[in-house]
Amino acid sequence: MDLLQDFDTLEPTATTYAIPCGNRKMTWRVWGRGSPVILLHGSVGSWTHWVRNISALAERHTVYVPDLPGYGDSASLEGPSTFNNLATKLWSCFDTLCPERPDIALAGFSFGSVVAECMALARNDQVRQLLLLRGNFSDKVPRPPSGMQKWRHLDDRAELAAVQRHNLALSMFHDCTRIDDQAVSLHIDNCNRAIADHTAFLSSRPVDALRSIAAKVYGIAGEFDCYSAPDLKEQGQALLRIRPDAEFHLVPHAGHWTMYEAPETVNRILLEALAC
Repeated sequence: MDLLQDFDTLEPTATTYAIPCGNRKMTWRVWGRGSPVILLHGSVGSWTHWVRNISALAERHTVYVPDLPGYGDSASLEGPSTFNNLATKLWSCFDTLCPERPDIALAGFSFGSVVAECMALARNDQVRQLLLLRGNFSDKVPRPPSGMQKWRHLDDRAELAAVQRHNLALSMFHDCTRIDDQAVSLHIDNCNRAIADHTAFLSSRPVDALRSIAAKVYGIAGEFDCYSAPDLKEQGQALLRIRPDAEFHLVPHAGHWTMYEAPETVNRILLEALAC
């Protein structure tokens, strides 16, 4: 199997479920066989944030990847826009898929990493590993980069692609030469389908969640993640001050969307962590 499959070859191999979530539905895709791993995407994303990682993980694990409510193929979240409500809905869907309630690993990217924290906090006895892919491990909410261009008014596909390539260069990548056509296409599609407002959740972020989570914690960040503040090395220290038993991995020459820009490195880190 090509462990860095692209969207066109990976998507048809998924087993897809539209799971009732209250009066709405949440879409989950599943690959592989083995110990279960849930991957949670970032804001204005979908399962495709993990498109360059799923095949490598599915060689050894059953990989569950939901479209979070209001993103991708999932309906909007029913009830309040809080992390606790979102975590409850995700656990409910996962229980439908795995009613035996196995021990799992949780990996979250950016916004999804906070969702992963809340899921782990809700079921300390079920989550064995918590893998957080983001640039900021302090209590401060990182500011978005300046210079982002508006795109919703654009009808011309080429012009839209140029604007979104520019935005990816500012917010998601370090090396602009790694922004391939697939990354641009996936980002355009994710932006077009996003109906959720991730900022509505920020006031509900639990305080000191990492101190209370029983799972082994791993922090993974790109060396040039634009959301680190004031700098990424300090963010690694911030994580270790909160959780001295955590592992922090700095991925060289990568930005925020680390697992797409540097998939070989991130996949190795993930697989080694999951093997522990």
